[in-house]
Amino acid sequence: MGMLMYFIASLINLYLILILIRVILSWIQGPHQGRIYEILGLICDPYLNWFRRFRAFQTPTLDFSPIVAMAVLSVLSNIFYAIGRFGHITIGYILAILLSAIWSFVSFILGFFILVLILQLISFSTNRDVYNGFWRIVDLMAQPILYRLNRRIFKFQTTDSRKCIISCGVFLLVIWIILGIAVFLLDVLFRSLPF
Repeated sequence: MGMLMYFIASLINLYLILILIRVILSWIQGPHQGRIYEILGLICDPYLNWFRRFRAFQTPTLDFSPIVAMAVLSVLSNIFYAIGRFGHITIGYILAILLSAIWSFVSFILGFFILVLILQLISFSTNRDVYNGFWRIVDLMAQPILYRLNRRIFKFQTTDSRKCIISCGVFLLVIWIILGIAVFLLDVLFRSLPF
């Protein structure tokens, strides 16, 4: 039974790797998109498309549905691995795995937007032309988060752009730290549950 569970977890991990390769190749345009790209599309796209239909995982500039799809596979892999290792699994362990997957997604999003705000601050501090190339993309990604947080923090008061970017970045960092501590404590609690 244990070997079967390890085998299923390994198959899921292999599929995860294929999806990761598919996602990375989709970012790169060029002649590489040949037969291998088509085969990976046939294997991975039916699963990925199921998650792409949910608009909650998408913004106007970014699609986070592949991350959610990979998180679901990671949870399944961890569950099969735990059953193979321990012979059974508790509800507390499943809750800990789910919490870990959700936190991975949330942590990635928070870290990503903190990085975008840092790049936006660099752009303003070095007087970059935010309407060209890379800095335009950074600006497009930063604006939705800046707008929402500015609305909450400053209540639409006129503020200096640097002050707004720094305040929003610090706010996201504090949220990231607080949530990280809460997730750690809940993880310990869930894993200690006897059922």
